[in-house]
Amino acid sequence: MKRLLPAVLILCLAASSHLFASGVEIASSKIVAELKKGYSKRTTQDIVLADFVTLNVPQSTFGSYLTESLTEAFKSDASVTVIDQQKVDAILGRHNVAFNAGYDYTGLDALSQEIFASANNTPTAYCFGQIREFGDDIKITVKMIDAITGDPVASSSVTFPSDETTDRLLGKPVRVRKPAKPDTVVVYKDRVIEKPAAASTIEPYTAKTIETYTAKSLDTRPSVQEFKTQGFIVTLKKCYFSGDALVFDFSVLNENDVTKAFELQQCQVIDPNGNAVNVDRLNIGTKNGGSFVRADLVSNAPVKASMIFQGLSPRLTSIRALQLTAAGREFVLRDIVIEKE
Repeated sequence: MKRLLPAVLILCLAASSHLFASGVEIASSKIVAELKKGYSKRTTQDIVLADFVTLNVPQSTFGSYLTESLTEAFKSDASVTVIDQQKVDAILGRHNVAFNAGYDYTGLDALSQEIFASANNTPTAYCFGQIREFGDDIKITVKMIDAITGDPVASSSVTFPSDETTDRLLGKPVRVRKPAKPDTVVVYKDRVIEKPAAASTIEPYTAKTIETYTAKSLDTRPSVQEFKTQGFIVTLKKCYFSGDALVFDFSVLNENDVTKAFELQQCQVIDPNGNAVNVDRLNIGTKNGGSFVRADLVSNAPVKASMIFQGLSPRLTSIRALQLTAAGREFVLRDIVIEKE
């Protein structure tokens, strides 16, 4: 006969589910969750993310970064399609229209039909808002309105502590902050008490300890892969399949004191069987190209870059190597894990 006596080992590990996410990314997830409460009873939504204004910081790149972050957060909702921002910018540019917090969004039905017809996506709603700094906190306010009637659909307001990312987006020196308070992780063990097969007053019970959980770091993500070139820090954030396309998302940070051009070209992946596949599309912020893309990056403001590859098996779980030329230098990233989208 066996009896299980639980024993508990308490470990303090500096980790949490949001350890690797910036405050903006976490705030974006909360904003989308709140907006969803307002439109969840409606039909599917085709949303245009308008300009987000950073109050009192006219040269801030915060607005474009927030647009990208909200776009990623909206991907978790299958009922929502965010109309491609590059298409939106191109269409608005041709019609000399700017969407911002001061724009009157009422009566946009005819305008919407006209300017978005070429994109094959007529919006059902617009999202716009403001970013404001309050001491050590950042407040983001977002409104969603009906594209035809101009009536409010939903709204959200999130306040969170500033961090390294927000410092850079606001063009400020990065401040030294105290490390986050560690979380407590409980690891259980079972003590197995065995009784001898035959009853005996002489043979004692024997105790064995079996560890049913092993204390491991909560970080189950692949190790960070990044490189530096010409004053740029390029960090691989995620590799995943989006439909049939294999996508590599990067963050590019210009550490130079001035705005400087950054280029990506000659990108290809090597699959586990040694097959080489050339890149199908490249993006840096709002700039895009086929086998080459170039964009001017302001100082100390992270920008999203991505590489899209077609023709790879969606059953792949890893990539042997990613070869690329960035800012005129060749680099190779090896053994890249393909994560879930």
